[in-house]
Amino acid sequence: MKKVLVLLILFIISITGVYAKEYYGDVDNNEKISVNDDILIKKHILGMRTLSDDEVKRADMNTDNKISISDYIAIKRIILYKTEPKELPPDFEYLEIPTKDLCLLKTYNGKDQAIVSKSTLNGYVLSNVIGKDAGDYTVTAIIGKGYKWADNTTSNKTFKCTIDKAYPIITISDNSGTVKYSETISYSIKTNTNGVFENKSSSDKNIQISPTKQDAQADTSYKI
Repeated sequence: MKKVLVLLILFIISITGVYAKEYYGDVDNNEKISVNDDILIKKHILGMRTLSDDEVKRADMNTDNKISISDYIAIKRIILYKTEPKELPPDFEYLEIPTKDLCLLKTYNGKDQAIVSKSTLNGYVLSNVIGKDAGDYTVTAIIGKGYKWADNTTSNKTFKCTIDKAYPIITISDNSGTVKYSETISYSIKTNTNGVFENKSSSDKNIQISPTKQDAQADTSYKI
């Protein structure tokens, strides 16, 4: 019984033409070419029904950008002689989903910086690609017409790029006060920076030390 059922299914497929992709002749896009597709073209030619743009694309058997009696005959031949239909070319190209691999390694310098290698790529553009302050930036990828992402979507994709905080070398003054990023201050008495900067003390002038427990950004002050 099972064998008979399988043979019956194969026979139905052979006479109706079930296809997984879009093909010329499958006007109604129901994954088979049948008399209904022929009727749709006939009604369009006679002015009884107007085909949609997608239907016209599948009905244009000779790809001359118009629907005519030749297209009607071509579909009839597929139905009658069970010939293999021609596959439609894809309407879009698949693209890899952009990731943080496009990010550039950047450190805060007080100026605007490009945070990605390119803002315009094949099939899509990136927005929010300039940063200044240290921190994370969400970059948005906007896909162009005629393209799809590898996950079969066309919605915007996002990924994060980072501008790292700067670690400036700062010359400090005496044992109390405020030191700002990019300032250089000399001192003449012994200084203890325990808990803020790495532990150092000296009676020499203009000793330079690097922060270890705090990161530096614009206008960030460190009290000592």
